[in-house]
Amino acid sequence: MNEKASGCEGVGATSVAPFWEAKASPPQRVGVYFLTMRGLNPSQIQDMVHDERARVCGYPATSGTTPPRAGLHGRPCASGAAPLVRGRPFPYGLMRASDQYSAVGMVVIQRGSPYGDLGGRMEGDWRQIRMELRRLEAQVASLKRWVERYGGGLKGMLTRRGLQVHRRAPEDRFLLPPEADEYQRDRFYRLLHRYSFRLLLRDVIRLREGFGAEELTSYCSIRTARGYLSTLQALGIVEKLSLERWRLRRTRVNSFGETLEWFVAEILRREFFADVLHSVSFRSSPPGGDFDVLACMEGILVYIEVKSSPPRGIEAEEVQGFLRRREFLAPHLALFLVDTHLRMRDKMAPILEDALGGGPWEVFGPLRRVHRLRKEIFHAGHRIYLLNASRGILSNLRVCFLDFLRHGHPATCTAVENEDLLQ
Repeated sequence: MNEKASGCEGVGATSVAPFWEAKASPPQRVGVYFLTMRGLNPSQIQDMVHDERARVCGYPATSGTTPPRAGLHGRPCASGAAPLVRGRPFPYGLMRASDQYSAVGMVVIQRGSPYGDLGGRMEGDWRQIRMELRRLEAQVASLKRWVERYGGGLKGMLTRRGLQVHRRAPEDRFLLPPEADEYQRDRFYRLLHRYSFRLLLRDVIRLREGFGAEELTSYCSIRTARGYLSTLQALGIVEKLSLERWRLRRTRVNSFGETLEWFVAEILRREFFADVLHSVSFRSSPPGGDFDVLACMEGILVYIEVKSSPPRGIEAEEVQGFLRRREFLAPHLALFLVDTHLRMRDKMAPILEDALGGGPWEVFGPLRRVHRLRKEIFHAGHRIYLLNASRGILSNLRVCFLDFLRHGHPATCTAVENEDLLQ
């Protein structure tokens, strides 16, 4: 057939050539067209299909009336001849289209159908929407390029410091499987806000070969532990060995550190809308030079050192390594985060103060003294912060960022504060 059915002129976003002909009397041409049904709900599609069956095969076009079942398999038309598709009776109505056509279904439409201009309207609307989407995509891409080049994006900040990412932590070092979907990632992220859940994960990694819920009750009840294990099983992190025994599926995970770094990076990305990198290293960086979390927000470069060990497991050398990496990176703001509810004043604050006092004056300047900001949050010159997770990691990070913007950022602190910082 070379002629389109007039009732279907312009229908569809893909192939519109009819490929069969109904032998009716008088002869009529009926086309099968692929329609993009994205603009129609199922009830509208069903009504259209029903009316077209009635038009082609002579069924009563009563709303809500289902045609005889025989009609679905090519009931004879008025002349007694059934329409054929490739030699077989054609099932009138909605059919599944092949994926290559990106269409939801195909429908038989006869010449003179009241739906004849439907496809034309839909195609015109979708053409305008596609043009608008292309325009918006081009604007977003241009805006991203502008931000990276002029707006101080994370990539631009690192490039201006002569730094290029050399290596990132492999995915098999994280507890969450790389094939996890967005819902699973969101569920895992929200659970990580609970301190008891993070402590349970440490025990799961330590008892990796086999454990029961009763072995994970150091910081939560057995009922809570069972609930956590059920969730971890659904996320693909653990698997059951027996009725009351589990084991860790992620066999390459030896530490909770990389997962904690991912969690802190997600906090910055989701809650503070920051551009973030985590678990990265650069060429010619200081020894032990892995940077746990890097972020760009408010036009400032933020560096966060994340420790999953309690204070008793952190030595002075680790704090000194943090300060060396800070000197190498030259961020605007640096934070030393310890995931614990224990006090920082007893051990960590003196270690940080000693490490700052041992450095050359021209490097650390007025940062020799460590002061308490709030509870177990300390600062040195409103540029370096020491904090724990006692009131929640998100809450404590917000306190540090707000203090820096008020007192540490040269663009926002007062002239008197700037003069004090430079003394």
